[in-house]
Amino acid sequence: MSGRARQSPSARPGWLGSTRALRVSSAVGLAAALAIAVLVNVLSSRHYRRWDWTADRLFTLGAASVEAVRALREPTEIFVLLPAADPLTASVRQLLASYQEHTDLLRLRFADPDTHPAEFLAVQQRFGVGAGRGDDGEIVPDAAIVVAGAGRHIFVPAEQLVALEEQGQRARPRVEQALTAALRAHAAGQRPQICFASGHGEPSLDVELGPLRRALQARNYDPVPLPPLAALERADPLPRCRALVVAGPTRPLGPEEAARVRSYLAGGGGALFALGPVPDPASDRTLDLGLGPVLELIGVRANADLVIETTPSRRAAHGAGEIFMAQARPHAVTEPLLRLARQGMDVVLQLAGSLSLARDAAAASAPLLETSPSAFSVADLGRFSQHGAAPERQAGDRAGPLVVAYASELPPGARGAPRGGRAIVIGSASVVHPALWQVPELRGGALFVESAIAWLAGTAPPPDVPERTSRAVGWRMTEESLAAVLRYGVLYAPGAALLAGLAVRWRRRATERRSSTKPPPAAPSGREEARP
Repeated sequence: MSGRARQSPSARPGWLGSTRALRVSSAVGLAAALAIAVLVNVLSSRHYRRWDWTADRLFTLGAASVEAVRALREPTEIFVLLPAADPLTASVRQLLASYQEHTDLLRLRFADPDTHPAEFLAVQQRFGVGAGRGDDGEIVPDAAIVVAGAGRHIFVPAEQLVALEEQGQRARPRVEQALTAALRAHAAGQRPQICFASGHGEPSLDVELGPLRRALQARNYDPVPLPPLAALERADPLPRCRALVVAGPTRPLGPEEAARVRSYLAGGGGALFALGPVPDPASDRTLDLGLGPVLELIGVRANADLVIETTPSRRAAHGAGEIFMAQARPHAVTEPLLRLARQGMDVVLQLAGSLSLARDAAAASAPLLETSPSAFSVADLGRFSQHGAAPERQAGDRAGPLVVAYASELPPGARGAPRGGRAIVIGSASVVHPALWQVPELRGGALFVESAIAWLAGTAPPPDVPERTSRAVGWRMTEESLAAVLRYGVLYAPGAALLAGLAVRWRRRATERRSSTKPPPAAPSGREEARP
């Protein structure tokens, strides 16, 4: 062999061309792969497709939702204000992606109040979204979703995204229903007007009724104050009001004003009357507020008295029984209250008068709130004001249970109205007190008023979106189940583990003892050792 080092094949001149060809072919292959990847992405973007493999097809839009999103004619922004840790956030995100499949006009914005407080604050200031603090200190906005565009916006509260059933043990998702309804309302371009009467000692909409005004705005109504009804002309906006609120008047309405309200109801309008007993300075009776002709139309009569509750569990600890918790009766207005009855959602009333039905009334009336059977009412307010003591029941007093709120609906009139007028009469003005929207323990009254206004306004029916299957959201713990968890977790499971450990140790020690007493195997013979 020669002393020269052997030359490797890769260094020979004949292999050089092959190496360059390999490099070129590799570069061409890589470029082709990149080109194919780009083409696949372009085709995917032009022919976007998603698959919904959930059991109930939660993220597949119904026909009503597709129609609503395709009806958009202008760019629309959707701001999601849910925290990232909220279980609804993932569902909202996936469903909004399904909406974007059918239009290029939706722009999604996510402003997490916990992780992106600056973005959330900007949305708050832009749309006037209120926010509070939860039990754990987290930020709880009034609206979970804001649909905005063309100088207007629609709020979607968090409670509209899910429906709780069976006292909160099961939940039915309603995200699609809420989003589709918001898109429809935004496309309509107008918020229903809720008009507040003035000129008779009613509280101001901007001051005393400020919490109610903000709550109505968060539910996409437009609360507006009216000038005194006597100053309105026929061209003034009362016919354009979706509902009229007469809250706590302290001075009587004139005959012309009462006639105008009566005509408004007869034409298909809706009205909420919160009429607490007002003392008459000239006597010990209640003041006549001049609404007799209006109440006569809807078949309700105010009894001009003061309700005294005597059941300890239904009345306040202080006072003479004039502050009490009313019992809700089944109706579309009280449905939210009855659904949350186990959570203490009661309507607290103060200084309430009783109501009764007029005979031969054309309106269909139903009781909404009533007292306990042991309550009674006094017509002589002097008996209540004497020395601040609770009055004793007398022979002429009305006996309970007493109705303190009625809902009435008139038949459709001859003017071609789609439905008859609706009215709700409440025998107390305390249902519009600002504390109802500020104190969690009084939330039941606020919920009742908001539900009443929604029923009166007759907002558009919910979109025809298929209902989803409700699912269990928690385990309801009882005293028995807690005791069972204690027994199994503290006694049975550790005891079973201890017994198993002792059994394993005993078996191991027994095996070791048998091994130590067993004789050693015999040594092999020499012939066997010599065997190859």
